[in-house]
Amino acid sequence: MGKNLTQAVRELLKCLTVGVIDLLLINTATVLIFALRFSGSIPHYNFQAYINMLPWALMIAVFLLYVYGLLPAKFNIRWQDMVVSIAITILLYNIFFMALSYFSRQFAFPRTVLLMQVIPQLLLLLLWRSLLWKYQNKHSSPLKIFIIAKSDEAELIKSRIPFKQYNWTVAGEHHAADSKINLDEILSDEKLDILLLGRSLSPGMRKQLLIQALTKGLKVYVIPDMYDMALKLSLVNQVEDMKLMEVNPENITLRSQVLKRAIDITISTAALPLIAIISIVVSACIYLETGRPILYKQERVTAGGKIFSLYKFRTMYNNAEKETGPVQARDGDPRITKVGRVLRALRLDELPQIINVLKGDMSLVGPRPERPYFIKQFEKNVPGYSLRHKLKAGITGLAQVNGRYSTSPEDKLIMDLEYGLNHSIWLDLKLMLQTIKVVFIKKSST
Repeated sequence: MGKNLTQAVRELLKCLTVGVIDLLLINTATVLIFALRFSGSIPHYNFQAYINMLPWALMIAVFLLYVYGLLPAKFNIRWQDMVVSIAITILLYNIFFMALSYFSRQFAFPRTVLLMQVIPQLLLLLLWRSLLWKYQNKHSSPLKIFIIAKSDEAELIKSRIPFKQYNWTVAGEHHAADSKINLDEILSDEKLDILLLGRSLSPGMRKQLLIQALTKGLKVYVIPDMYDMALKLSLVNQVEDMKLMEVNPENITLRSQVLKRAIDITISTAALPLIAIISIVVSACIYLETGRPILYKQERVTAGGKIFSLYKFRTMYNNAEKETGPVQARDGDPRITKVGRVLRALRLDELPQIINVLKGDMSLVGPRPERPYFIKQFEKNVPGYSLRHKLKAGITGLAQVNGRYSTSPEDKLIMDLEYGLNHSIWLDLKLMLQTIKVVFIKKSST
């Protein structure tokens, strides 16, 4: 208990220190640009406008640093991911700062300072975070992890988890059968830090191993199935002397649904002028390469199993599935046009779905709508897959932000279930902002 408390205090102090330095650097850049803009003699009237907005600006900065995973500071990410997160954070910070100056009527804040501060803010934060990232990865010892799972899942785990990136090293693995396992025997004298239990293990075996590992003082990671995730997000009630875990499939209340719909309409309507301009350019590019049609209409499934027509910009050649039938797109798919590859990489092919949002077929945030053909296959192979249809389909969502192209339907279902059981307007806002980063990170899922 004492050791865990000390570790928690240490992590909190580290987070506060990193956060304070981030904020100091962002605002130091602003002050330097003020000094440069006015040759060292900063007018009080102009600088006072900055001081008046500073408390709100600090809150905006902290909010964005948190949303893009920079606070608490994470060092088990790729350097390129960190650079993208910092760049988007600084860009959005200045956009919000400009809006703040307008709505708070601080018109004395010079627009030249706002434009000029972006580059030094970006450079200072990148330099500081890069040095911190390099130091942390150089001076931290790798944690030893032991995998217990059936052989096929163990291989899948090793292929999908970038152990080096997370500063882990695989000390060993045990391909479990449905029999009792003695950790003392399989771990021998190896000093381990983490025990990773696969989804393929039976509930009884996982329970047995979990108790043994905790007794030995090992940290345990469990790859969850749908049942585990539902229990994780349940409410624990006390009924007399008994604990009851409440798993409620209807977690999105009527009030939340109304508010969610209002946000969908407001944001979609506000974004229409910008989307219209981009759509004209995209339409011209598609027409010049492969002619008509510009838009592509396809049947998809949303809440309650309702089938609707989803709109996208066409990214494949005409009649791409005439001979093959329905086939999911893959990396290097020859059916995709040159313009289509660019549109898919930037997610611009999804823009017409704003029409689906305004019509009420979809929400801005929710499970990605699938085609009826593939849903029939998934429902046969993935128990509980139909549960995702309790939610209205979305343009973006938890699976799109956290997943990959190769993420299995079962893992996507678990993320959709987590979203549904843990839904809030705050989560929707966070996912919408994180989707901006998805555009620049190839590994993310569509």
